[in-house]
Amino acid sequence: MYDLGYDLVVEEAEFTDLAAALERMAGEFEAKLGDYQRSLDRVAAAAIQEGLVAENLGLFADRATALAGEASDLAAGARRVLEGFVGEIDRADKELY
Repeated sequence: MYDLGYDLVVEEAEFTDLAAALERMAGEFEAKLGDYQRSLDRVAAAAIQEGLVAENLGLFADRATALAGEASDLAAGARRVLEGFVGEIDRADKELY
């Protein structure tokens, strides 16, 4: 172990709050992405139905659809990392704080 020469205090609540904020933002992103996808679908169905623009719009919509769930997965991964970090700190300081 390293001797820092001072105590390092880690506020666990800051890490759990950060994880919750990331999950909230991911949920908001997923909702906006769903709205965006529905808008793309309406444009494709009602306005642009033929030609290269229609084909490219379809490809773009497919890529947008592929993003669904990515933000939530990233937020869940961040929560695991943050919780793991807090757990490691707890084990290192033997629950002194």
